[in-house]
Amino acid sequence: MRMRLEGEHDAHFSSSTHGSMPVGEVNHSGNAWKQDLIHKVQEQEQEISQLRRYLTDCSVKEAQIRNEKYVLEKRIAYMRLAFDQQQQDLVDASSKALSYRQEIIEENIRLTYALQATQQERSTFVSYLLPLLSEYSLQPQVSDAQSIVSNVKVLFKHLQEKLLLTETKLKESEYQLAPWQSDVNHSNDSPLAPSRSAGVALTHSTKDSMYSHDHTAIDWNLERQQQDEPGSSAVRNYHLDDSSTFSPLENSQSAAFEMHVQPGTSVDESPAHKKVDETPPKHVQFLEPISKTVVDDAQNPSYGSAFDDPSSSNSPLLSPVFEEPSSSFSEGGDDDPLPGIEDLQISGEPYPGHELQACGYSINGTTSCNFEWVCHLEDGSVNYIDGAKQPNYLVTADDVDLYLAIEVQPLDDRNRKGELVKVFANDNRKIACHPDMQSNIEKTLHTGHASYKVSLAVGFVDIWEAATLSIKREGYSIKCISDLTIAEKFSASTTVTIPFGQPAELVIIGSDGSEHSLRADNGSPDLIGSRDEIVLTLRLFIKRALQRKKGKKRVFLFNK
Repeated sequence: MRMRLEGEHDAHFSSSTHGSMPVGEVNHSGNAWKQDLIHKVQEQEQEISQLRRYLTDCSVKEAQIRNEKYVLEKRIAYMRLAFDQQQQDLVDASSKALSYRQEIIEENIRLTYALQATQQERSTFVSYLLPLLSEYSLQPQVSDAQSIVSNVKVLFKHLQEKLLLTETKLKESEYQLAPWQSDVNHSNDSPLAPSRSAGVALTHSTKDSMYSHDHTAIDWNLERQQQDEPGSSAVRNYHLDDSSTFSPLENSQSAAFEMHVQPGTSVDESPAHKKVDETPPKHVQFLEPISKTVVDDAQNPSYGSAFDDPSSSNSPLLSPVFEEPSSSFSEGGDDDPLPGIEDLQISGEPYPGHELQACGYSINGTTSCNFEWVCHLEDGSVNYIDGAKQPNYLVTADDVDLYLAIEVQPLDDRNRKGELVKVFANDNRKIACHPDMQSNIEKTLHTGHASYKVSLAVGFVDIWEAATLSIKREGYSIKCISDLTIAEKFSASTTVTIPFGQPAELVIIGSDGSEHSLRADNGSPDLIGSRDEIVLTLRLFIKRALQRKKGKKRVFLFNK
């Protein structure tokens, strides 16, 4: 442009020289034109610089826009990948949901069939048991499982006692009747009619044999035939071998239980009596039931000494009949008072983790007792604790907020049952938590989480692995040293049970029916972190979780 302006200036100057303008005018007009031209040039240069700056700014903005475009493209690519992943996850979730629904449907079908089978079995049991209970006037008012089982137990005990009574009567009929002759010179071939007179003695069973080495057993079959034929002779009542002969000779009015047969006794000269005279002196002893024997020992010490001396020369005894002792065997035993227990009481602290001991005084010949620990609910129902049949009992978390009692049935040596004695623990109050344990549980509830050192049962063998049980508001988790982790949320089917006879073990049953056996590792002597505290804490958290789901007001697990 500058060259063009200069060319124009030269042309204008050359043309002006051809004219006749004065020199001064020419100079003045040339300066003005030059200034104007310079001014235009400066403006154009400024415009050029502005354009250059604008071009530079545009280049910078273009670079920034390109960078932003690159970033946006990357973000769009990531979003597309995430979108594709979300779609894939959605497809997988839909597939899993369909599979889960299919499993639920199959499980519901299986449970429906199982429920039908269970209901069928229940109806079968009820249809068989209710008529049986009705025959004995034991039909329950409400046909629920607990009432039926309770009445069946009552019926079983009744039939058992009836069976024992029947067996007693049957065995009583097998007792040997040994009639006594009123005169030793009476003929031995006269019939002896069996009768329950004062001269009839009963032989009673003992665990040790009452035979001596020179005495043989009696033929009981022939003896029973003799009982069926009262007219048969007394000699045919008993069949002895060649080594010894028994002759029941005794005065019917005598109250003694023993007699000595001397060789010089005057008897009939029949062959049987001659054989008695030829044998060495025999000591014939009659036994009676234990109950009367014990009573008469103090009045007849000679009888007891003769019976207890196995080395006596008059040792052969009548063959015993094996029979359980009963009060009906002795007239004196009918008036004996029934066995009993006095001052029955329960000692020990009635807190979970502590042991209770029942003690009392036995009276009226009590030799043994049957124990039953029971829990009484507020509605009046009674739950017998499985396996708790000893005088001592370990209180557990299952007993909290219940009435705990022990029922004692005294027995004597004749298996007679005395009056059932019951006494409640904790002075007829409910079993409560130890104050320290309850305070610790409340703190755990306030914080919302707790951790306990436990051992987890691994496999079917008695192998335990150290683990940590963590309890939170929504669920629990068990983490083992071997990185095995079990986590589950609380549900209505989550339960915690205590196996009987295991003071440190508990079982958590999950919503899917899986069981996790745990053992509390509490090395401290107090109850903090014990098995019962873990059980109560778990049950409290489960109850709170279900209440939150239902929107109910919070209630403490046990009464203070």
